[in-house]
Amino acid sequence: EARDYLTTRLGRERAAREDPAVREIIELCGRLPLALTIAAARAVTQPGLTLSALATDLREAGQRLDFLELPEDRASGDSVRAAFSSSYRTLSQAAARMFRLLGLHLGPDIRLRAAASLAAATPWQARLTLSELTSARLLDEPSPGTFVFHDLVRAYAAEQANRIDSEASRRAAICRVLDYYLHAAHSAGRQLDPTDEPVTLRPRAPGVLPDHFHDRQAALGWLTAEEPRLAAATHLAVSYRLDVRAWQLAAVLRDFFARQGNWAAWADSGMLAVAAAERLGDQAVLARAHRDLGDARIPQAAYREAEDNLQRALQLYRVLGDGAGQSHCMFSLARIAEAQGDLAGALNRAEQALRFLRWTAGKKDHASVLNAIGYYHIRLGNHQVGLRRCQAALVMHRESGNCSGQAFTLDSIACAHLRAGYPARAVAAYLDALTHYREAGDLYYRAQTLTSLGDAYAATGDAGAARGARHQALTILRSLHQPGAAGLKAKLGAVDPPC
Repeated sequence: EARDYLTTRLGRERAAREDPAVREIIELCGRLPLALTIAAARAVTQPGLTLSALATDLREAGQRLDFLELPEDRASGDSVRAAFSSSYRTLSQAAARMFRLLGLHLGPDIRLRAAASLAAATPWQARLTLSELTSARLLDEPSPGTFVFHDLVRAYAAEQANRIDSEASRRAAICRVLDYYLHAAHSAGRQLDPTDEPVTLRPRAPGVLPDHFHDRQAALGWLTAEEPRLAAATHLAVSYRLDVRAWQLAAVLRDFFARQGNWAAWADSGMLAVAAAERLGDQAVLARAHRDLGDARIPQAAYREAEDNLQRALQLYRVLGDGAGQSHCMFSLARIAEAQGDLAGALNRAEQALRFLRWTAGKKDHASVLNAIGYYHIRLGNHQVGLRRCQAALVMHRESGNCSGQAFTLDSIACAHLRAGYPARAVAAYLDALTHYREAGDLYYRAQTLTSLGDAYAATGDAGAARGARHQALTILRSLHQPGAAGLKAKLGAVDPPC
């Protein structure tokens, strides 16, 4: 309907000639007839203005509501802003307040408990006000408990919040919604990996209703659904100079972003955490932020920047006397050496990391470093030495209940079997690793193991199973927009029959 509406006003030939721009204009106008009419009027009254340029103006307009207002409309009140205003004036006081606060939220959609936290309301009160907003056509509810409004409506809501609500009131609402995401993400992360390095959160603000999760699947489902909001939350915290929340959000989310292969969000939140830690002046927080940012940059192949961050963290940990922190940095520096083809250097750094742990840290850290040492021995041809290290690491990971650690170590053990000429044993170990990766919700490394499983199947002579494993890996890498998909596709060509 929106396409027909624009086509009628622009002319069929012009609309067909710039079809992608027409689609974008429709989205930017939220399919609102009045907004589409004003956008079309701008195009018709300015024949030299291409529809692509109009779409760019709409996309980049800092005040899109002003852009969608013709001069003659200001006197008559016939504008997008006026249309929203007429709906807004019909709302109850509670619904109007909820509407304004939603304009401060960090995305176009929000779930019930997040909205309740934003407004310091009970879930029942939030449901009533949100239902009123959907009845007024200011919000949509595309699925039960999830509420969406278009950027134009959100811009109007933010205008009203800045006009009516005090700065203290707006800031309190932002604190509440950030605490909702922070505490829920922390709960989800602990469910996925109870052995992960803890973050001691400050008490949540009054009125916050975070979700709690009773199993890994529920935790992973929430994190996956909220990933866009979580990625934006650190930015929102920094924009309000809520620096403690900013670095804690980055720390809580790092493992989830790593499991999903979302390197950009991981590094982005890491940079914000470093800036927040510098403003706080807390050396322990700054060390952790530099370390996490260094880790995030390794899979992006930004090795020089990663090493700079890790060396800065290492210096801070030395001053703090933190052996576990120093070990983590050396372990990450070993990964940089490995990525650059220096396996001997990687082994040396991993052994240094283990020495830092002889008087500190828990089984998870010891096991992770021990597995790395074993893996580097395997890659250097010392299969039996490496296998013994990895088997010892696997026992420690099982004792601590570290699901991801077991997956990584089983992958290393499979690598040892494959390189030693026992592909059937490798297949069994890779399949075991995949089970643990699925349980941990790890997508990226599951794809890596599926690729290796394809190699193991190929070594057994089972080309069909090899093709199946590689196809699964390719599907995951494509879904994550990972560059490794191209190389895997080429490898598939070696086992796929010609079309």
